[in-house]
Amino acid sequence: MHAFITILVIVFLLLLSLILPMFLQKRAVKAVLKIFQGKNALETDSALTRDELGLKPQTFMGRMLKMRDYKPAALNFLLSANIVRETEEERLYFSEERLTSLYNETNSKMLRFILPSRIP
Repeated sequence: MHAFITILVIVFLLLLSLILPMFLQKRAVKAVLKIFQGKNALETDSALTRDELGLKPQTFMGRMLKMRDYKPAALNFLLSANIVRETEEERLYFSEERLTSLYNETNSKMLRFILPSRIP
């Protein structure tokens, strides 16, 4: 009986270690998109740098002393999905049309889970 409980705890912790980062990534994606909207970086002429958006990756010491910040990883995800676009001057802006079209066209349940259907 003790071994069964131990196995259940291990399985639970394993599932938690796989599912929790997905929820944190989803929350970070929403936060990054809200930053773009809050700073009105929605077109090429209003694009901002990572520093201006406050989305710089944490330093080594920052990662050791603070909880992990998922926003830089979420920004990289949005860049690879072409939802956030980069200008030639390395400035970033959010393409809401691309978010909507990607969300509506994808069949991936994982992508639909991470991407918000709309931004409030």
